[in-house]
Amino acid sequence: MACIVNDCEKAIFSKGKSLCGMHYYRLMRNGAIDRLVAQERKKNWEDRFWSKVNKTDTCWEWTSAIDTYGYGIFQRSHPKRQSVKAHRVSYELSIGLISDGLTLDHLCYNTKCVNPEHLEPVTKSENSIRAASRRKKAMGFWLEHNK
Repeated sequence: MACIVNDCEKAIFSKGKSLCGMHYYRLMRNGAIDRLVAQERKKNWEDRFWSKVNKTDTCWEWTSAIDTYGYGIFQRSHPKRQSVKAHRVSYELSIGLISDGLTLDHLCYNTKCVNPEHLEPVTKSENSIRAASRRKKAMGFWLEHNK
C-alpha cells in the first residue's frame, strides 16, 4: 500500500496513519504533514502565547501548563523548540531581553501572572531576599490571626 498523501507513492511506514516514513515523522515533529502549514504554525507562536493569557484589571493570568512551583510553562517553537517560563516570554515580547544574570521578580506575588508591569528584573540573590521577606510577613500574618 502507498502513502495517502497526494502524489506520494512511498510504502506505508505507519499502518495506523497510512503514511510513509517522511510524512509520518513530519506529522509527529510539526503537527502537520504539509510543510507550509508547519511553517505557519512556527510563525504564529506569539499569537499562540497570548491566546493562553487571561488579562484582568490587575494580573494577566497564565491559563495553560503550570510547573510544580506554580509558574506558567510555554512550548516555544522559535528560534528552536523549547519549554520556557511564560512570564519570561511575556516580558521579552513586551519590554525586551532580560540581561544575563538577572531573573524576574513577581511584584504581585502571583506566580501565574505574566503582566510585564508586575515583573522586575533583579539578581537571583535579591529575588531570594525578597522571597524570604514575603514568607516572613506571611508567617507573621498567619500567626497573628491564628492565636
